[in-house]
Amino acid sequence: SGFLLTNSESVTIQGFQVTNFEHGIRLTGNTRYNLVLGNLFLSNATAGIFLDSSMSFNTNMSNTVVGSFYGILMSNAHHDYAFSNRLTLNTNGIGVLDGSISNEIVGNYIHTNLEAGINLSNSGTNTIVGNLLLSNATPVVAGVIQIQWGSTGNLVVSNTISGWQGYYGIHLYYANQNRILSNSLVG
Repeated sequence: SGFLLTNSESVTIQGFQVTNFEHGIRLTGNTRYNLVLGNLFLSNATAGIFLDSSMSFNTNMSNTVVGSFYGILMSNAHHDYAFSNRLTLNTNGIGVLDGSISNEIVGNYIHTNLEAGINLSNSGTNTIVGNLLLSNATPVVAGVIQIQWGSTGNLVVSNTISGWQGYYGIHLYYANQNRILSNSLVG
């Protein structure tokens, strides 16, 4: 990782360019109340920003991530925030996976990612609001926003999805009790 924060609190990472690592930045352990702001993450293999297990109240804001498998990856992440990031030319824009709960994905610009713009898998009570998703998903991917494999209680509201090449704008698969409200879908 370009940056690794483990069991750390109240750290600000701002104004860096981080290129060609496994993760641009990885936050793990009991890492809380940190701010990742205004950074450029280029060509990091797994994720530009990786929130990994048991963290809370970390904010990722106004970052640009280009050329990673995930722009932002939340795995077993709790109560974290992704606001106003620009995620483009990644395989997936944002992944919220593996028991991630109560995270907020708000106001991000997610453009030209090969697979899902936002993928929720086995995650619940997350809020996905006001994101702009343009030209994501190839024909082999089911949806631009995918909610699948036991993901429950998520709120998806006021997002704009346009210009996708996949099968669906929003795809739910083995996902119950989610609320999908007032989104704009333009094929």
